[in-house]
Amino acid sequence: MTEIGAVLTTKYPRHEVRSRLSTMDPLVIDSTPGAETDGGVDVATTDAGPVRCGDLTSLGVAAERATTQLATGDRTGTFAIATLTQLLAHHDPTALDRFLHELVGQWRNQ
Repeated sequence: MTEIGAVLTTKYPRHEVRSRLSTMDPLVIDSTPGAETDGGVDVATTDAGPVRCGDLTSLGVAAERATTQLATGDRTGTFAIATLTQLLAHHDPTALDRFLHELVGQWRNQ
């Protein structure tokens, strides 16, 4: 990863992502099962609660907010997803393809 960025994590909790990327301070969208007790998301999505791996809409909103926040900086950021395997366990490949296509479109527009 570069100096700035965002990570959508479906497998590793937020604190673990931060410890592995100790040289940077990424925005973390934590959709792991324990995220509810960890406080969850650096980029708030709604007042409804944590982002869940099975909810592509809330993941998309959080990713869009993270992308927008990174775009306001003066340096190019990196967006990472860890891991796609977890997303595939919750969604059919066609829906996941559309979701990823939308994310890439957001990143390209920024």
